[in-house]
Amino acid sequence: MKSIIRSSLMLGLVSGTLLGPSVLGRSTTVLPSAQAVALTTQEISKQLQPVPVFAITDSQDRPLLATMNGKQKQQVGLFFFSQQEAQAYLNQVKKTKPNLGNSARIKAIGLDKAYELAQKTSKEAVFRFKPAAKQMQAAVKVLQANGDKVQQINGIPAFFAMAGGSQKGYVTIQQGNQQVIPMFLGKEDLDRFLGQLKQQNPKLAATTKVGVGSLEGIVKLMKSQNAPELKQITFVPDQAAVQFVRSQQAPAARR
Repeated sequence: MKSIIRSSLMLGLVSGTLLGPSVLGRSTTVLPSAQAVALTTQEISKQLQPVPVFAITDSQDRPLLATMNGKQKQQVGLFFFSQQEAQAYLNQVKKTKPNLGNSARIKAIGLDKAYELAQKTSKEAVFRFKPAAKQMQAAVKVLQANGDKVQQINGIPAFFAMAGGSQKGYVTIQQGNQQVIPMFLGKEDLDRFLGQLKQQNPKLAATTKVGVGSLEGIVKLMKSQNAPELKQITFVPDQAAVQFVRSQQAPAARR
């Protein structure tokens, strides 16, 4: 599995359950051997659902589409992983197209729904994901630290921890009665996880190395490969995005 992920996911970069602090604080280990089959569409959707992305919608709650110049004028909708970047884009729309922008708003949806829409693109309209700029920069730094000569990447970065020494494999955490591989969409959350690991298991932490792959590449492997590790992957949303969504839900719940 290690060779599958490193070759397929890294190539994708350079050419479900929400894990909160209490879960991340539990014991860690290295992924054991197991039997599994490729994930179903429903299982993949369940993994993606807790990850929030931000869309700009019109007054009727439909994704706002912008016309891209080119040989074919195509309508493009964006899904942002950063609420701040979504807000900056909305501010730009309000400035350049006030009639459209003044009724538009930011709406958080699950990545499963966004991914489903992205799969239904046509010649007239396409949906694209906009990873957070700081996560893209963090991914480049990780790749460069690992010896890859890259200046920019393509895809949505997903960060993970690998153990070396006598325990080679993906560092996992206990979730319920199973071990899962956390794939962090926020590098800062992985850093906090590694800080906890250093306190709880310094011997394991000393051998740990950070890796990065593309979320799109991981989902593609989930659909096509039957490696047991893929069934144990859990996407950990950027906690800054999760906290923003919760802050918006709280006032609504009080009304």
